[in-house]
Amino acid sequence: MFMKKKTKAVSAFLCAILVVAIVKIPHANAEVVDFNDVSEDSWYWNYSQTSYKYGLFNGTAPNTFSPNNAIHRADFVTALGRLYELSESELIEDDLPNRFDDVDTGTYYSKYINWAADMGIVSGYGNNKFGPYDYTTRQEMAKILYNYIILTDSELNAEPGSVMEFADLESISSWAGEAVSYLQKYSIVQGSKGNFYPTHPITRAEAAAVYVRLCDLINPDINTLA
Repeated sequence: MFMKKKTKAVSAFLCAILVVAIVKIPHANAEVVDFNDVSEDSWYWNYSQTSYKYGLFNGTAPNTFSPNNAIHRADFVTALGRLYELSESELIEDDLPNRFDDVDTGTYYSKYINWAADMGIVSGYGNNKFGPYDYTTRQEMAKILYNYIILTDSELNAEPGSVMEFADLESISSWAGEAVSYLQKYSIVQGSKGNFYPTHPITRAEAAAVYVRLCDLINPDINTLA
């Protein structure tokens, strides 16, 4: 079922309510956790804590975030669905038909992948395959987030900056080029040493960072980066 989009005024109002009563989001965690593999002086400390607090990410074990582990496609899309639930203050229903042969019904990620496929955010590999346990590449990450922003008519509360031309621009697939440029303009994605590394797997720390940045742009009232 395609979920009816709320007006931005209503969405902003609901986000304000969430700040006061975050318990309305079932995935939210009341307190931050002291991950023993995330030091406070790491660049991703705030992102790991914030993504956990708002229920976008869980740890991989008690007190473990595994920031340098590559993130599976199932987990990446699950975080996307939870971002939608946070932004829209409504749950994604588990009532859609299974779109992919390799996505088992009843798993923690199945409803989110089916939702994303129904919305047109993801399409899989073809032949009814999604590859839930494949790692998410950086260009796949960019395309998925770009599709989400466009297809949910999300308003980014910031002025776009200039586009930086990555040194490995020619390595970015044609289907991902526009997405990478768009996200880079809003500082949602960043490169490293002038490169984007499009085919490299994105780590859990990097994934948490892009989701928190996007959440902050879509939901400024939540103030995730405070």
